[in-house]
Amino acid sequence: MTLIYAGKRMGGRLYVRTAGGNWIAIQSLLNVS
Repeated sequence: MTLIYAGKRMGGRLYVRTAGGNWIAIQSLLNVS
C-alpha cells in the first residue's frame, strides 16, 4: 500500500503524493456541491 504524504486540489481533481514522490490524480471522491 502506498502512503499519502500530502494532497492538493487542482481543476476540481484531487492530487495525492505517494511515498514514491509521485503525484497521481484521483477522481473527485467527495463529489458534494
